[in-house]
Amino acid sequence: LLVEEAKKLGLEVSDEAAINEISSNPQFRDDKGQFSRAIFLAFLKNIGETEQSLLRKMREGIAVRALVETLMANPAVPAPLL
Repeated sequence: LLVEEAKKLGLEVSDEAAINEISSNPQFRDDKGQFSRAIFLAFLKNIGETEQSLLRKMREGIAVRALVETLMANPAVPAPLL
């Protein structure tokens, strides 16, 4: 539901933003602290996802997070409750 609302509002997230979020995730870092594509690909295989499907889900998640953060920052109280 929130994904659809974000789409209606035109909240679009680039592949670059999703890739940045993935590459900054400590879960995908090697013992030197660098992003490891091998660890990332093993994770995808383990959860049965493709890189493209995960990027799509990441873009949607970022858009929903932006929508929720905006709503939380600007709560509107319905007139009957005032």
